[in-house]
Amino acid sequence: MSEERWGTARRAVAAVGVVALLGVVLAACSSSPSTPTAKAAKAPSSASSTTHTAAGPAVDTTVSSTYGRILVDASGRTLYELTADSAGHSTCSSACQAIWPPLALPAGEHATAGPGTQASCLSGSAGVATEPSGAHQVAYCGHPLYTFSGDSAAGQVHGFGIHAFGGTWYPVGVNGSPVEHAVAASGSTSSSSSGYSY
Repeated sequence: MSEERWGTARRAVAAVGVVALLGVVLAACSSSPSTPTAKAAKAPSSASSTTHTAAGPAVDTTVSSTYGRILVDASGRTLYELTADSAGHSTCSSACQAIWPPLALPAGEHATAGPGTQASCLSGSAGVATEPSGAHQVAYCGHPLYTFSGDSAAGQVHGFGIHAFGGTWYPVGVNGSPVEHAVAASGSTSSSSSGYSY
């Protein structure tokens, strides 16, 4: 075979190899686009549903040996309500918030309900309260929720029964009502007069 024919044959074999390789690549590409395309098609609806169901701070429950089952935040810190507040409206501002930080609710979000809570107490307007500044905070059955700066760890309830900022502070029960009395005899009820005064 002449050099010229041999060179032509090699080019023909190389061209067939390139075409075969392109065929394999195209076949692989044509089978995988359906998955990304399907995912891309679903992305807007999932992003849209995320916008409407964004999860903010979690509200859960714990059992206190003194106060029974009460609400806690995602870190296990006791959640309180102030008797001076009205449904969906907080009266706690500035100096009050420094001691009783509101459970903040970012715009467009809602609080997620732990398994021991009543989800209906966190849905719609029942789960949102307005601070004096106009910002939103989490409410439970309409009651604005706060933590207490005097509780340094999960499970502590040092804010029980404190009279300050126009009302009395109590931990919140699962039914949304303030827990105003100890459910078991315990010396820890003395925390209601633990030296905090405002």
